[in-house]
Amino acid sequence: MMLVRLLPLRLFSRRKWSPKKLTLINRFLLNTNSRYIAIFLSVAIAVFYAFLAGFSLPTQRALVMLILYWLTRLLAINLSIKRWFLVTLFILVVISPFSLFTASFWLSVYAVSIIFLTLWRFRFYLKQGNLVMKFIKGLLMIQVSLTLMLLPISVLFFQQVSVVAFFSNILAVPWMSFISIPCALLSVVIMPVNESVAQYFIHISLESITFLWHYLAFLSELSFAQQVISQWQQQFIVMVTALVFISVFVAPSISIRIPVKYLQFKLNRQLKKHCVSYFMFGSIAIISLFAVSTQFSESKNITQQNDDWQLHLFEVGHGLSVLISRDKQAILYDTGAAYPSGFNMADSVILPYLRYAGIKQLDKVFLSHSDNDHAGGLTQLLSGIDVKQVISNDSQVVNRYQQVRSCYQGMNFHWQNLTIEVLWPLMPEDNDQFKADKVKKKATKQGNDDSCVLLISDGKHKVLLTGDISKKVENELLSIYPKLKADVLLVPHHGSKTSSSTAFIKQLSPKIALVSAGFMNRWRMPVKQVVTRYQQQGIQLINSSDKGQVILTFANNITLESYHDDLRPFWFSQ
Repeated sequence: MMLVRLLPLRLFSRRKWSPKKLTLINRFLLNTNSRYIAIFLSVAIAVFYAFLAGFSLPTQRALVMLILYWLTRLLAINLSIKRWFLVTLFILVVISPFSLFTASFWLSVYAVSIIFLTLWRFRFYLKQGNLVMKFIKGLLMIQVSLTLMLLPISVLFFQQVSVVAFFSNILAVPWMSFISIPCALLSVVIMPVNESVAQYFIHISLESITFLWHYLAFLSELSFAQQVISQWQQQFIVMVTALVFISVFVAPSISIRIPVKYLQFKLNRQLKKHCVSYFMFGSIAIISLFAVSTQFSESKNITQQNDDWQLHLFEVGHGLSVLISRDKQAILYDTGAAYPSGFNMADSVILPYLRYAGIKQLDKVFLSHSDNDHAGGLTQLLSGIDVKQVISNDSQVVNRYQQVRSCYQGMNFHWQNLTIEVLWPLMPEDNDQFKADKVKKKATKQGNDDSCVLLISDGKHKVLLTGDISKKVENELLSIYPKLKADVLLVPHHGSKTSSSTAFIKQLSPKIALVSAGFMNRWRMPVKQVVTRYQQQGIQLINSSDKGQVILTFANNITLESYHDDLRPFWFSQ
């Protein structure tokens, strides 16, 4: 609008310009309201910017809001901000209904809502002072509101909180809005006209981004920059933020009347708001103290044992990772794979769940053998959580890390009232070589038949974790343990045709058999012959590629939950 006002349109209205000499463009400029030109230019620039940004959800939201705003102005429709925003949400949902299930939608919509509410709630305060003070107060007030009010969305989607978010946004938002992005867009626009000028603007944009990147990198490298949030802490943050939101933005008015004969004392409007605010903040303080005391009592009574314990079969594609947990203590069997790109199952699956569950350390990590799909994520796991002890026969793990023990038949562990017994592999004949668990060995790759096989029992239920053993080892186990039974069996070698012999399945006769296999993996595991064997014995076969993460809870009975059937909240994926 400001640029249109600066256009010299008055030159076309001078007397020396006769109607016959006016061109079609001149007539259009004289007979058209200049506001229409401004509206057209703003919409065109917004569409062009959205195109450059790939029509992402935040740009779609901004574009719809702008078009809707200008449309109501042109049609002379009096649309309040609330209705304008609600109509925008309706249009966005119609355009992209599944955006409701993305973090981008909620972060964008919620952030805009908080900005509108902040500008409305503190409008009188923000109008005071000169132009510079108004800008500074508005920037600070909005960033404080966004930092506090976006906490629930952040913890629900990402299970972590950025402590330095305010300090990064307070500089990054105006820096990108007034320097980096305008220079980049000017470079794109000027490129067809003058390449050297376009390069000058893009150089300014890149240098500004480099400076900002160093600042943000410095903040992110601080030890306290990010705090992992457990499930209990998430609920607490959501509850406290809701109370703060009500006390600051809602402030419902209350009326107190005290009849004294013919007099009535009524609290004035300002006092009523203070009373409500004091009541809300008092409630927050009481709930906070109660929550802290509850957490403290839980930490003191953590030694009290609970009869329930759980087995979590993580969905890690074609690989394996099993978590055994009880009373916020846990051990892990295998870590899933890691890939040359840097993607790994420890960072993407295991660690996020441990943080969500409030598990701050692992008492033991068992590595069945050295294949990447079983042990590839060990490095990332050790860097992401405290691990007391690693149990592995992988020589590279023994040489690289401390607190490593070997895994051989005859080892027994008593952990959280559970008995963990190592059934395989057999102890080598030269026992002296393996007396010390930290002994340095030559790098030798373990085979599938060297897998560490564990039997976990609570006295009533038994779980057998088998790694990648073959039929040969299965027969050895049956000969060594002729009375071996298990209620839950981890299907050997992801359901390969080289494992799960009929004799092995009949001898164990499990109620539930768990398969950890990738969706449509190239080996087509579990193979049809293996699936048929389990089905013929009437065993419930659960495949992680079909059910996702599987959780077994052991109490008087075994309760089964899966991500697909019980935990996934979205109706469209059922």
